[in-house]
Order: sequence, then structure tokens, then C-alpha cells
Amino acid sequence: MTDLMIDPHTFDAWLIGARSEEVRASKMTSRTIMGQTLIFFRDEAGRAVALDSRCPHKGVSLVQGRLRKGEVQCAYHGWRFDSAGKCTHVPSALPGEELPCARLQRFPVVEQDGWVWIFWGDAPEEARGRPPRFPLHEEYKWFETTREVKSPPHFILENSFDCVHANFVHAGLVRTDPEQQVYAKLKETPRGVLIDHVEPQNGSMLNRMFPFLKQELRHTEELVVPFTAFVNSYYGGLLHHVTILTCVPIDAETTRVYTRTGVRAGAITWPAYLFFRVMTPLVIPQDVAILENQAATYKQYGGKYGFARPADVPAFWAMRAYRNFVQGKRPKNGELRTGEVSYKL
Repeated sequence: MTDLMIDPHTFDAWLIGARSEEVRASKMTSRTIMGQTLIFFRDEAGRAVALDSRCPHKGVSLVQGRLRKGEVQCAYHGWRFDSAGKCTHVPSALPGEELPCARLQRFPVVEQDGWVWIFWGDAPEEARGRPPRFPLHEEYKWFETTREVKSPPHFILENSFDCVHANFVHAGLVRTDPEQQVYAKLKETPRGVLIDHVEPQNGSMLNRMFPFLKQELRHTEELVVPFTAFVNSYYGGLLHHVTILTCVPIDAETTRVYTRTGVRAGAITWPAYLFFRVMTPLVIPQDVAILENQAATYKQYGGKYGFARPADVPAFWAMRAYRNFVQGKRPKNGELRTGEVSYKL
């Protein structure tokens, strides 16, 4: 699995830095990404700014500093830096003394859909593209959680494409024992992989609470490389449940996971929303516990895992796309593959 590990020095991608509501003009917000601590704030025009937190003077973290009229002031010697990262003031300087050419690293920022994205890497502007879009449609009810998990992102993403784990990790809440045959279509896309499942309804708690939903269930799991799992579940023609899970590496062993959930169900949107609002905090810790177990055991034994079965094929396709991205391989339209798989779920 070493071919899935990320080298921060060669990696190029858009990553979520913070939620929009966390970035303010009155106070800095700090986030550690790829082992580097960034500070986020808004300039006097209200635009989100992301800068490296290390003061170039004495190496003190600017996280301990403060904002003064849209500029960052170091808590150690009072040096100030503007939103471009340029040093603008040294309190100890004599009149006429030239300012140092010290500068903080500034990260490209795009704010959209309630998130502040930063670009990590050295790619020129024309090669960066844009972060993926996940609009907050008004007909849906939304909620979001953020959690730090002691696991590298590839284990977390792989879990999102492993449907069978829900029968056991979330037994009774999401699924019961595997008892029905399901079919999945697999398709590589320019931005990752799309898995399309069709299955009869199951004995989950959702079906027990809303028995009229017992129709065919269709769900899609899409990997949007590098770090997003976009999951859509359609219960008949009535209920649509959306999960957007996005990973941000804090360091080699820890990941910050943003999970956004949306629910649309016509006249029962509010009851369905409340159901998922209550259930999600129960389900996520179950995933976290098994993922941290997996990461710790893998580190302890330092070996590969295997014995793949047909049920593992969707996750295999997702991890292949992830591996290709990490290794700098980008698919061409003529090389995009399709496939099918069937197993018991």
C-alpha cells in the first residue's frame, strides 16, 4: 500500500481548508494540512485568505498572533503581513529603514458551496483547474460534520466503496446479514470512478420506520479524485439521500474528514432529515473505530491485505483511480474502462 501514500512535496490538488463559516475577518482560524499549519481569515474586502503560519523572522507560529485591519501581526516581535503574505511593518525599524523582503507562503483560494478550498502544489494557474462543485440545493435539508481520524485517506475512501461493511459495522442500522444478490455497473470517468448499484430493499432501520419506502434501492458511489466520495441513494422515486465525504490529510497518519449530508423527500423531507440527523452521529463513530483499527493493525504488521472477492471489486476500482492520481497518471477519454460485478449484499 505504499504506492497509495502521498508525498506533500510533489502533490497537486484542491483541498478543503475550512468551512466558509469558520473563516472570519475578526479572528484567524488555523488548520494543519499535509503537516503544515495554515492560517485562514478574511481581508477587508471579505475575501478568504490562506497563508502559511510560520513567521519568517524567528519561526514563531502566527497562530498565536492577531489580525489588525486585515493584516496578520506576529505575537513575538509585532511584524505584520498583508493578505498577499508580504511584510508591511516592523515595529522596531527606524524611520527610513527598508523593510525586509520576508514573505509568507500564500495559497490559492476558491470559496464555493460553503467551503474554502486551497490549492496544494506548484502547478501553474492554468493547470490547476477548479475544485469540484457540490451545490447546496435549496430543496434539500443539509447538515455537516467534521472529524479527525487516525487513518490515512485511502483507507477512509476505500471504506466508502465497500458496501458489505455496512452489513456488519452498521448491523441493523443500515443493513442486515447479506441475503440478496445485487448488481453494480462500474465506470471510470475523467474525474475518478462511478459505481452504480441496484438492489431490492433491505431490513434497515430506515425501512422499518418508513415502510412505504420498500421499493428498489439505487445507489451510486463516485470517487472524485483525489479525496472525495460522492454517494447518492435513491429510495424509489421519493427519497434522495446525499453524502459528500471529503478527506484532507493532516499528516501521514491522520485525516480530517468533512461529511456533508443532504435529504430530499417531498412532504416527508423534515422527518427523513431528522432520521439521518440522528443516525449519522451513530454511524460515523462505528466507521471511525474500524478504520483506526485497520490503520493501526496495518502499521503494526506492515504487510498487504488481500484475498479479494467480487464484493471488493468496486473498492478496487476506486483505489486504482486514487493510485493513478497519486502517481500523476491522468486518464484519457479513450482509455476509460467499464465493467460489471455481482455479489451478495
